[in-house]
Amino acid sequence: MNARRSLILLLAVGGVGLAGVFVAVVFFGPTRQLPPDALAEQWLEAVAAGDVARAIDAARQLAPPPDNVAVDPAIASMAKKNGVDPAFFGDSFNKWDFQLWRDALFFQGKAREIVAGRDDKIPALYDAVVAHVKPVEHAPIRAPWPYEMWRRGWGVCDRQAWVVAELAYQLGWDGQVVYLRDQKTGVSPHTVCELRHWEGGVWLADPFTKNLLPKTSVADLAVDKKRLLEVWPKREDFRLAIHGSILWTPSYPQDYCPRNQRLHARLKELLGERCPRFGEDPIDRIRRYHALRSRTPTAGTPTFEMRLWFYPFRPLNANRLRDPGAEPG
Repeated sequence: MNARRSLILLLAVGGVGLAGVFVAVVFFGPTRQLPPDALAEQWLEAVAAGDVARAIDAARQLAPPPDNVAVDPAIASMAKKNGVDPAFFGDSFNKWDFQLWRDALFFQGKAREIVAGRDDKIPALYDAVVAHVKPVEHAPIRAPWPYEMWRRGWGVCDRQAWVVAELAYQLGWDGQVVYLRDQKTGVSPHTVCELRHWEGGVWLADPFTKNLLPKTSVADLAVDKKRLLEVWPKREDFRLAIHGSILWTPSYPQDYCPRNQRLHARLKELLGERCPRFGEDPIDRIRRYHALRSRTPTAGTPTFEMRLWFYPFRPLNANRLRDPGAEPG
């Protein structure tokens, strides 16, 4: 027998004599290893088609997960506090990674569709979110991903801000979800989005109250009393809370995983601009935003604290608890 083949022998016996014996012999050749460029195409096609198993198979071949993943204690603590076991960072590729890839590919395609033929890209994205993700004052307890928010068509202010950030991120912008925070109570009455680009300046987007401010950061607005009153004329709580703002880097939990960081680097090399943005080290994202912010400082404005956002761990935890065996929602 050819040593490169595997033999499966199935015997089913019934009745009397040889007539009751069924023998089936099936030969399978070895699995053919695809070249890297073909594996990258397989990954892209499988993610677009919703084929979890095929996408994961390609990912495992393109970027075998590293062994003995070391997790920063602060990041491990943030994960645990929000219901995610730090062991998740060292897992092999799984359906929650597929959820990250699917969301990234969806928002890449959606962002490109929205800005097609337009030079004013941020206003185009903002208008799309205002039109498609309607504001609500209160949301159900269940924590949704941006992809779910887009599908259902509504969200509270921080969810709307996250959708704007995700769309802009896929077009090469960097964004922060900004909690306006009461300095006495620590409570945040409102959330906005700040966007920056090496070539495109800075924008402040607030789809909940329908305000989009070009060439304006949260810090710029905080020191402009006249403009603050124009932007939120009936919300003194917003105007006060902006002075305690915290900027949060909206990375997915899966982005912290070295397996996704390695996979994205390989896919970017093979697919170029067709590869969506995902798997960037959140620490690198926060450093880059610091650098972007330092390029256009405004005299007399505050330097608000910037942190890694804890919230995205909650939808991951909620989805896993709701149905560990289900496909990602």
